[in-house]
Amino acid sequence: MNPFGDDYTTLSIEELLDKNKELTQKLYAIEGSSPIYDQLVNMRDMVMLEYNERLQIQAMKSKKATEVIDIGTIASTTYDVDYRDDATKFIHNVVHSYKDKDE
Repeated sequence: MNPFGDDYTTLSIEELLDKNKELTQKLYAIEGSSPIYDQLVNMRDMVMLEYNERLQIQAMKSKKATEVIDIGTIASTTYDVDYRDDATKFIHNVVHSYKDKDE
């Protein structure tokens, strides 16, 4: 429930837009330092929240839930982290360089 006493869930989408317009006009008429300014901003935010929820509900109802989009295949490469210190890595690389020459 709204702490300001207004129930925006009962309003239609057009009424929500009208309420937003009304609150915005009131905000333009009030100084930003006024204590009621923050209340009007919060009320307008709640109206817009309800409006956006309605739009999301409409979008979800019209969207086909069974539709799957094929985005293609993804090539992935896995990299292993080498936690050995530099001296061990150097020795390992030198050994493998001599080992690879014999093959």
